[in-house]
Amino acid sequence: MSKTRTANIRFDMDNEMHLKAWQLLQNRDKNRFSSYSQTVIQALIELLSEETCESVRNAESIITLSDISETVERAAEKAIERTLPSFLAGYMACAAGFTPEGYAFGQITADTTAIEEKDEDAADDIDFDFLGLN
Repeated sequence: MSKTRTANIRFDMDNEMHLKAWQLLQNRDKNRFSSYSQTVIQALIELLSEETCESVRNAESIITLSDISETVERAAEKAIERTLPSFLAGYMACAAGFTPEGYAFGQITADTTAIEEKDEDAADDIDFDFLGLN
């Protein structure tokens, strides 16, 4: 009994993939791949071997620094979107002199009118264009 096994391959020239495979087979490096059989055998080994499949799986699972930075950037943007309105509301409430009921800063003995005018001027100087509300 012969130890040779035979497999037939048909190439449909109307099928783009078949046509490309046929052209690759015809244009192979004949010094490196002397026959169709050798070419197909080498291609199958490289494509379907366990080492190749494992390296492809590993390559797909590698996380790049770019992926990490994009993930961190998206998370930071979402966190800022959620917290910025309340932060700004608190800032504006403080700037307006609002204090929650029952909260005391200590005893204020100075005249606060000059401080309030300064705070109002400071709020006017803040550029809120970065919020994109305009």
